[in-house]
Amino acid sequence: QRLMHELSEIADAINIKITGPQGNERKLAGRLIHDKELSRRVEAMEGKVMPFVHANMPKVLGIDLFSLSLPDQPLSNLDELAARIQNLQRSLRILTLHIGKSKGFEMDIPIEDNTAIPIQFHSLQQGGEVFMGPTGSKDAPDKPFFDLGGNTMIYPEVSDSHNIIFGVDTSKGGSKYQDKSQLALDLGELRVEKWMACARQKLWWMTPSVGTKHDKIPAETQFLLGEIPSEDGNGETRYVLMLPLVDQTFRTALYSSSNRKIQIRLESGDPMLTAKRVPAAFYVAAGSDPYALVERGMKYVSDYLGTFQCRQDKKIPKIADMFGWCTWDAFYSKVNRRGISKGLEVFSRNHTPAKYLILDDGWQEAANDDKWRTGAEEDVRDDVDVADMEGGGALGAENWGEKKSERSIFALLVKLLTWLYENKVERSKFGSWSVRLWRWLASGLMRESILNYFAEATDWMKRLVDVKANRKFDPLHDFVSELKEKNSLEYVYCWHALLGYWLGVDPSSSEMSEFEASILFPYSRGGYRPNILSVEPSLAWSPPTFVGVGMVNRHQATKFYRKLHSYLRSCGIDGVKVDVQAAATTLGTGLGGGAGITRKMVSAMEKVASEQLDSNVIGCMAHPTENLFSFSLTPIIRASDDFYPNNPKTHQQHITTNAFNSMFLGSIAVPDWDCFHTRHEFADLHATARAVGGCPVYVSDKVDEVNHELLRRLVLPDGSVYRALFPGRPTRDSLFNDTIRDGFSALKVWNMNPVVGVIGAFNVQGWGWDRERYEYRDNFAKEGGPPNVTTRLRPSDVEGFREIVAGARARGEIEPGLEGQGTGYT
Repeated sequence: QRLMHELSEIADAINIKITGPQGNERKLAGRLIHDKELSRRVEAMEGKVMPFVHANMPKVLGIDLFSLSLPDQPLSNLDELAARIQNLQRSLRILTLHIGKSKGFEMDIPIEDNTAIPIQFHSLQQGGEVFMGPTGSKDAPDKPFFDLGGNTMIYPEVSDSHNIIFGVDTSKGGSKYQDKSQLALDLGELRVEKWMACARQKLWWMTPSVGTKHDKIPAETQFLLGEIPSEDGNGETRYVLMLPLVDQTFRTALYSSSNRKIQIRLESGDPMLTAKRVPAAFYVAAGSDPYALVERGMKYVSDYLGTFQCRQDKKIPKIADMFGWCTWDAFYSKVNRRGISKGLEVFSRNHTPAKYLILDDGWQEAANDDKWRTGAEEDVRDDVDVADMEGGGALGAENWGEKKSERSIFALLVKLLTWLYENKVERSKFGSWSVRLWRWLASGLMRESILNYFAEATDWMKRLVDVKANRKFDPLHDFVSELKEKNSLEYVYCWHALLGYWLGVDPSSSEMSEFEASILFPYSRGGYRPNILSVEPSLAWSPPTFVGVGMVNRHQATKFYRKLHSYLRSCGIDGVKVDVQAAATTLGTGLGGGAGITRKMVSAMEKVASEQLDSNVIGCMAHPTENLFSFSLTPIIRASDDFYPNNPKTHQQHITTNAFNSMFLGSIAVPDWDCFHTRHEFADLHATARAVGGCPVYVSDKVDEVNHELLRRLVLPDGSVYRALFPGRPTRDSLFNDTIRDGFSALKVWNMNPVVGVIGAFNVQGWGWDRERYEYRDNFAKEGGPPNVTTRLRPSDVEGFREIVAGARARGEIEPGLEGQGTGYT
């Protein structure tokens, strides 16, 4: 995997075409550059490594990745090539190390985690089952915890005594599985009593779900943790981790088949990009400590894929331990210099100084396309108060209809269509009659009206025109200098989308011409139905689907980010919040598939951010695994959908999502639980969650609407915060509980700091995301509201204290009346 990634990057760096056997081929060897040492090393590798690679690595589209056609022009950009060659050599050393230790793809990697449980795989001839315990162990259970359901296309690509990565070989499945860009393969059962899954609810975001062995796992599951209690209830509880992976071409997600067994779905994101073999489909491991199991598993996957790094291997920005202010919910895109200056003064005057500012959307030079720029009226939000806007700073369709025209018939029609959409279409499956009807209307009769709405009442139709600031903030350098001089502000971050703006860049802009941008459409080949439509049908009538996304040529991506980030650096900007990242996953047609183009864009962004901004990056709207498994340097990642100040239905789900998603995302980066409002119905809930979340603490209050008394419980007078040591995650007795719906469970989140352990206990029963209806649902509407819940807190809820408590119990230092489940506080 590493080798293929690096070779592809080298080919891009020096504009080498990767060709088939009919091309003018020359092997990699030292002919690329006149370097005898490199030539000697590569030639030495060919005898040992290349046969292994040729025999066991996949060939995408029948292309031999090790036959490279050199360009006629002299090589350029040798610094770039040298860096790639160094990466290649490092990858080859790792690969060679693995080969040297291998016996039929079995790699024994040292395990430092003493809670890891050995696992063994029996071949399909023996049942295709995975057991806990080494071969011949008496501790192995009578029944396996997972099986392949007799599927002959699934095989163990890499395995050792504690880890298995399964691949897919479609050549063993018959003609109906050949030459496919999408595959759905049924497996067997995951035999656990309870499970917890992180699954996508939208293109951009995941939410958690829990269930028992009788329940189906949700569609688009990207992380699955299972619990297997001991048979007598007194022994050791064991845990199973299953991670769907992203290889060079295909991404995998978990689904449930009709009979509640596991199904894997693979897709390339390009209708024309198919493969006979997918070497990295999913990962399986087991252990007695769920937290150590996840961290160990993610580290193993990181080492194998070579496309991302884990949190422990990254440099964490200083803002993680400071208090900050984000302009988003305070202004949305109507942000302005005067409001920012006044807000920072208010924080300082009340002894809760903001040490960093996130200048969110609204500072860039962006505009609608010419057609919508000239044909549409002025932005109808100009006289609308921020408090009356919906999520994302949008004006609701009904309000738009009323402001758009004084004709009552038009407003009435908009109101009728809005009711139809919210009560029928939005709640329906992708193939339902209401969705089919809406798609027909949206692509025909209503197309112009829908696009007018997006152009006039949102920012989601705009493209980036220039990398420099708009007239509100130009010159940006002077404004940033003034903010830092007059306040105690130390860092300023600027927002931008991964592709420039919400709909990318404007190819017609003279400032964008050097990047060779073009308009691309999601999944542009007819008949291709991406799996994400099963969880977010509305993508079928979104602005990208109608008018496309402007994306810079992938070979110009580094140049684009360098121009943007070097400009920001020259203005005194210290970091970036890179948003709308999942958009890249939909634009892979002809560009290497969704995984390939996403990795290309993220890698280019991270490389330049490292050079210009010391890798001070916050990743956002980036929950597809194509994004997550591309983050080599990004140190902070948003862990949930937005904090929506004007939507009271979202807050219990927000806290729950952050805590459970941190089980997965916390291994990749510091989870960002998002900003919040201190003067709000749910302010105490959010503030307490940030205290235990191990996450950055920042708010988005409007100027003069800040609860400084609440803030002073989180923020020290010098603007620092006491961030806990780890990502805040549910305690073991919360991990598999439905803390939003079951009516009796509290959400307990544990953490530690250098002095003590910390536990946060929350009643988040109430509104939650309904995956069947694609909306938030009141789970206790019939009862008149959520119930009170009772829980028990114990020192052993803090994972770092478990061994201490166990030792004290073994030594008889805990009084008999306080032993077992009775220990703690109710």
